[in-house]
Amino acid sequence: MIKKTLFSLVILLTGLLVIGCSQPASPAVGDDDSPVILGESSDANTGLEGISEFQIVIPANDLGKGTPRIPFIIMDGGRMVSEEVDAVFITVFDLSGSEPTPIWEGPATNYSDYTVPYWVFYPTIETVGNFGMRADLLTADGDSTQAQFAVAIQEDAVAPNVGDAAVPSQSPVGSGDELAAISSDQNPDEDLYQISLEDAFSSGLPTIISFSTPAYCQTAICAPVLESIKQFKDENEDNANFVHVEIFGDFETFETAATIKEWQLQSEPWTYLVDKNGMISARFAGPVSPRELQSELSKLE
Repeated sequence: MIKKTLFSLVILLTGLLVIGCSQPASPAVGDDDSPVILGESSDANTGLEGISEFQIVIPANDLGKGTPRIPFIIMDGGRMVSEEVDAVFITVFDLSGSEPTPIWEGPATNYSDYTVPYWVFYPTIETVGNFGMRADLLTADGDSTQAQFAVAIQEDAVAPNVGDAAVPSQSPVGSGDELAAISSDQNPDEDLYQISLEDAFSSGLPTIISFSTPAYCQTAICAPVLESIKQFKDENEDNANFVHVEIFGDFETFETAATIKEWQLQSEPWTYLVDKNGMISARFAGPVSPRELQSELSKLE
């Protein structure tokens, strides 16, 4: 039986703003150093039928056509849903015609080995525009329900994409007391600040980069993402370089760090996997778990 309870359409990450961070917040910034919040809400109509007790939140932007990685978080009010949903099947609809037309369907993969439980799917979308999406959810009690959301797809991603050469930035390095000037992490791991991106890309090893500001994020995503990277590093430090790049170059003026400008990141957090030849193998907007990182790193072996 399909449950029918009105839900609010959420395009991006505003739903998580009600959760917030445990530390002081300040927004990420764009190319002109003006504040950029990771997500925006919208009351736009998907044009689809179907309503749900759950809300779908997309903690990602800068999605280009092709097979973008689209993560989502299932919300029940202000609470992130974890064990209540066993499976999710996604249908993507083209809204450009008089009626919504399904163009892709497939299952989403759950990643719950992480503070933020989330799902991921990789649809094939070859045109630009706003696409309506329906999630069919199978709950743990054997019931089923649906939720709608929408995603904007552009011609090309602004920030470096999979298959592009990684930008060999001279990202800051340091240790000891120097870390306070280059990282807002309250418990920094010195291993993440020992090699610049330029040197990492010429080291002969893959590189995992966390672009994030754990103390000054606008959502509940940033600090957990960096903790996820730390955990994965402890298990794979001989197999890859690990680098954290802070979003801000100065914690008094909150000017965007030079490396962030060079990578043209439109939001945060972002995680990148760069292969040993300096080519981008994977990019992760929003949450990323150790299991998902392991899956992508294993493809390079």
